[in-house]
Amino acid sequence: MLKAPQFIIHLCLLVCLALYLPLIGADFVWDDIYLIDNIDARERSFAELWTQNLWTGINLKGQDISAQYYRPWVSLEFWLLRGQLHLGPALFHLLGLLLHCATGLALWSLLPRQHFTALLVGLYWLHPIQGETVSFIAAHN
Repeated sequence: MLKAPQFIIHLCLLVCLALYLPLIGADFVWDDIYLIDNIDARERSFAELWTQNLWTGINLKGQDISAQYYRPWVSLEFWLLRGQLHLGPALFHLLGLLLHCATGLALWSLLPRQHFTALLVGLYWLHPIQGETVSFIAAHN
């Protein structure tokens, strides 16, 4: 039989998965289209991922975007999964969900296993503010 904190963790993880699994069928939206599905973004060289900001070379309706978002790991994720492996949005969404769940499990393993910790991890998984980082591929920061 599970102890109360473990039961809370399992329940919150199941609810988190139930809430976010429908995203697997979602397409690229908003910034995802420009950052991931844009031909210019997919044709960057490996070296450019580490030296340029996230929005370099992306034209939004004829305007060059010069926002200074240096995110080399996120750029590498987009470049590798879409530019090199040609994966679709479902796998990006699945990766976001798995990273979100893994972060909560890492919290659970690092903190003392008490009721408060279980509630804290459950809050992390289920709080509405997390919806953006799980739902929008461009928010995989």
